[in-house]
Amino acid sequence: MATKQQIVKSAEGYPLLGWCLYWSVSNFKVAHSKLLQVLDDVGIDKDFAKEPRAKAALTRAMREVSKEHKGTFSRKVVDDKEKTLFALVDSTIDAANEDVNFTTATKASLGKGKDKEKLHIDGSNAKAVKDNFEHFRKTYTSDQFTGMVKRFLFGTCEAISVRDSGGVYFIPTHKKAEYQKLVKLFDHFQSCSLDIIPIIDSKEAKKSMWKSLVGRVEGEIENMHEELKRLPTDKDPRAGVIDYKMERFQALREKVENYKDLLEGTAGKLQDDLNQLGKALGKWVK
Repeated sequence: MATKQQIVKSAEGYPLLGWCLYWSVSNFKVAHSKLLQVLDDVGIDKDFAKEPRAKAALTRAMREVSKEHKGTFSRKVVDDKEKTLFALVDSTIDAANEDVNFTTATKASLGKGKDKEKLHIDGSNAKAVKDNFEHFRKTYTSDQFTGMVKRFLFGTCEAISVRDSGGVYFIPTHKKAEYQKLVKLFDHFQSCSLDIIPIIDSKEAKKSMWKSLVGRVEGEIENMHEELKRLPTDKDPRAGVIDYKMERFQALREKVENYKDLLEGTAGKLQDDLNQLGKALGKWVK
């Protein structure tokens, strides 16, 4: 019997603290419209699957076309307030194999501001870039699917990232209904797999999960303090920026409160740190 199956079998009949899960996503490409339908079928809010962004679609399109042409690579040339400009560059080696020449084969720019998402393409690969752009504008790929799953985990399942490098997540038993929706979601796609390990309710497991939670929250608090330091002092930041930071702060506070009793953790210092962050955020609220 495989190790994972042994763990699952050994947990039968014991009270569970929750589940640890990890997944793999390979060569995932699905139409955004189909993904929305699947989410609706399994009961996950469709807002988790954000519409593919034009800039990301153009980045993928340029990379895809570069793969099809030996010696061609894609690079971002400009990314300012007016536009994002990409170039497909051909590299050729002279007859003596002593020098390399670089030639811009195709340029693609995506407008910002008043020209938001206005696409302009010039060059020998213009049609291929445009076709790929339109495809990726309507398609979810592996990294986008992974991002969506993480938004659902942290936003709805109250998940904890167990490893410093990510990739393994804990969901408590009181989120069983949400966890089952995630299982159904992965069952819809053959290129995705979800592995689940039950965690028996024990003092050791609670201590380990609490330690992971404290580490993640402390790291997020530190990151938010650094973000506040970088806000411009000579003008007011956009209201949406502060609103988003307040939402993140409230989510952190709620997660600590929800897990404190479940994991029998001592949250005194963590709550003090959160209070300090709340005061720092309060200075930006008008």
